[in-house]
Amino acid sequence: MPFEYECFDWAYSIEATCHALKLEGVYSDQEGCAFCLSESVT
Repeated sequence: MPFEYECFDWAYSIEATCHALKLEGVYSDQEGCAFCLSESVT
């Protein structure tokens, strides 16, 4: 989803990254933002 650069201070993900087509897009461009994520590992 396109957002203006540096418009967030925090981002979080709960059981969502498994639906991403490319993980590089999830974890890239997080500079200057705290990122918290929770995923189940089986």
